[in-house]
Amino acid sequence: MSADSIECRASDVNVASRSCTIMYGSKAVSLSAPSTYELVSTITEVGVSAGASAGTCTVGLSPLNCTVSPSEFLAGSGGGVHCTFKPSPP
Repeated sequence: MSADSIECRASDVNVASRSCTIMYGSKAVSLSAPSTYELVSTITEVGVSAGASAGTCTVGLSPLNCTVSPSEFLAGSGGGVHCTFKPSPP
């Protein structure tokens, strides 16, 4: 699995206002809540810092490349997915 970039924005004024855009080449996929909460949590959990300006927090990465080992994943040991990425500038 791969994506050219992922960018999420959240308002620090209206905490329910969140959105994420995932770019696959020239195709953009937009997400809204609750999927955005899960994606932002996952991105920050792996160490990507959020940037902030003018009432908006942003977090993102590019590119994202993941490989899945079905047997390791199905073993239930918590492994089986390995990803590489670079954090987007804040």
